[in-house]
Amino acid sequence: TVKQSNEKAWVEHTALRDKVNESPLLRSLNAVRMKLSASSKRDRFILKHLKQHARKLGRPLQILDVGCGGGRLYLKNFGEVRGVEPDDQLRQAASRHYAEVKPGLANQIPYPSGSFDVLTLIDVFGHIECGGKDESIAEMFRVLRPGGILIGFIECDAENFWYRIAKRRPDLFRKYFVGRLGHFGLELATDTDSRFKRMGAEVVEVRPIDGFLPAAGYLGCIFGNTEYLQQFKWLRPLVAGSRIFGATLITGEIFNCLLCPLSVLVDRLSPPNHCTALMVSYGKPSRP
Repeated sequence: TVKQSNEKAWVEHTALRDKVNESPLLRSLNAVRMKLSASSKRDRFILKHLKQHARKLGRPLQILDVGCGGGRLYLKNFGEVRGVEPDDQLRQAASRHYAEVKPGLANQIPYPSGSFDVLTLIDVFGHIECGGKDESIAEMFRVLRPGGILIGFIECDAENFWYRIAKRRPDLFRKYFVGRLGHFGLELATDTDSRFKRMGAEVVEVRPIDGFLPAAGYLGCIFGNTEYLQQFKWLRPLVAGSRIFGATLITGEIFNCLLCPLSVLVDRLSPPNHCTALMVSYGKPSRP
């Protein structure tokens, strides 16, 4: 099951993290890689906009984390955090960190209009089917106060090399990219941005990332998948090479450290629709 798969991945991740922490060299390499990783760029983006909005208002923020999962500890540094999460277990985990966590969805938020200064939407929007996105945007902006902001990390469809390869087999793309990852509402970055603008959002900042090296979950759908490898035999040497580099923790970390700067450079030169994610900050107009 998905739950068992996630639990196994977490155990493996924890064991790997412990090994990394035992070695000063691995800790240094891992620190460099993490600083350049998509998750680190995402967190820095969110923190930057939280700090800016807190300075602007001059008081602690009222924050709503939509699709909050198990919660994000750093949000508490900026004010009182509440969450909306449909999963019972995740909601229980988040309640340890947040002032309140209620069952709900992006299009069904159980709070009065104008309740929050900031709404965070992290790895959620790509899971909402396209037909329900406008309704979700309207609902999220309903609970924001005038002048409030939505800060998000949004998964996107893409026109980059890897996605074009994956889509040569639409059946496998639906099975592994859509079904396995639950991304039933992927849109191109420009379409996502246009949708928010059409719904009346004011752009504070929109930044595409992950155009050259998509998130590991996406690449794993191709490289770690025998059905794709049977279809595209030229991928096999790349998989074999990556396994050689990843044979030890040290070579794996060195390889990742070399790839990350290259990814950053290519991302800056790539068209927006090559990215697999958008970091966004949209404002709710101060006046209707």
